[in-house]
Amino acid sequence: MSMQVKSKPTFRTEDEEREFWADHSPLDYFDLSAAKRASLNASVGYKRSGMNPVSELVIIHGTESSGEETKKLLEANVGREILARYRCLYPSFRTPYQFLSPAADRQMLEILNRNHISRACMLGFSGGAQFAHRFTLMHPEIIVLAVCLSAGCWTSPAGKSYGMMVEEGWFDKEPWSGTEVTMALSRKAPHGPRNTKWIIGCGSLDKASRISSAKRFFSEIASGASDYFE
Repeated sequence: MSMQVKSKPTFRTEDEEREFWADHSPLDYFDLSAAKRASLNASVGYKRSGMNPVSELVIIHGTESSGEETKKLLEANVGREILARYRCLYPSFRTPYQFLSPAADRQMLEILNRNHISRACMLGFSGGAQFAHRFTLMHPEIIVLAVCLSAGCWTSPAGKSYGMMVEEGWFDKEPWSGTEVTMALSRKAPHGPRNTKWIIGCGSLDKASRISSAKRFFSEIASGASDYFE
């Protein structure tokens, strides 16, 4: 018997939407039975560039979600049999993990070390994309392919932050006004983008500030990028 999908409410503000998803699971509000299976091939970029394929995928959840919920969504949309071809990790973090807080950075490194992973691909959406691109810039020797989709704020290799959260004044209020977040907004990449491959994307119906900031970040790391798509 299929589960009845609940109607998603209309939100007047970003804060209202964030508070709602803090207490509700997105799995109850999306019709996963109508989802189309997607193809996934993490090694294609490396075959083209002459690098050895990497089958380890680290998938970072969005704000107010978790690794377990992200796993369920991917299994429903991509398929367990496809994901089984890869070694997938679904860590869970606490805000402000999006800005690569010291605790989140240590946690991610510990997870990789515990699983004996020295090179991996990392994928993140929204808040997960914020973590993914910042972690990649700090640890380019580990992340060989970064897929970052619809981030609300980007920090360039030169330590310049921009995007929806900056334009809408999110950093003037909790939980985004703390020292860890403030430091991350101007943190420079110690080695630049180096040889990491990047895929940067944003939905065509997303906010204009999200789309334009994704394109801006892509242009700043384009020398090592694989693709931008909208």
